[in-house]
Amino acid sequence: MDLAFIIVDLVQRIIDEGVTHEFTTTAPWPPSMGTLNTQWAVIFPLLGLFMPFSVFWMRAHFINVPKELSEASRVDGASIWQEFRQIQLPLAVPALSALAILLFLWTWNQFLLPVVLIANPLDRTVAGALTFFQGQYSLSIPLLNAGALLIITPAIIVFLIFQRQLSAPCSRAQ
Repeated sequence: MDLAFIIVDLVQRIIDEGVTHEFTTTAPWPPSMGTLNTQWAVIFPLLGLFMPFSVFWMRAHFINVPKELSEASRVDGASIWQEFRQIQLPLAVPALSALAILLFLWTWNQFLLPVVLIANPLDRTVAGALTFFQGQYSLSIPLLNAGALLIITPAIIVFLIFQRQLSAPCSRAQ
C-alpha cells in the first residue's frame, strides 16, 4: 500500500470516528482555561475551524496523486519517508501554498471572534482596528481608506510570495 492511500485512509478513519462519536465536555471554556482576553482565546477556535478544512483540502490533493508514482518509488527501493519527502511533498507544494494563502487571509480578516472574546480593543486583530477610524457622529472616509490600505498590504504581500508556487506547476507542464 502506498503512502498517499495510507494518508487518505487515516484521514477517512479520523473523519468517520469524529462523525460517529459525540464529544461532551463538563468544563466550561474559555474561563476555566484562563484564555479569555488573551490571544489564545482566538487561536484555539481558529484551529478548530481551520483543521477540518485543511484535512479535506489536503485529502483532495492526495487522492488525485497517481498511485503509480508511489509504486515506482517502492520499486526503486524508497522507504515511506523518502517517498513522502521526495515525491509526495514536492507534488503537494501548490496545494499547500493555496491552503496557506486561504488560512492567512481568513485569519487576517477575522473580526467577530476577537471582538467577542477579547475585551481590550488594543489586543484585537487588525481588521477590528478600522472601527477606531469612525466615531459615533463622524466618519473620515480618507482616514478609513488609508487604514484599509494598510491592513490589506500584508495580504497582498503573502499572495505575491506564494503565487510563484501556485503557478510553477503550470509553467513546468508546457
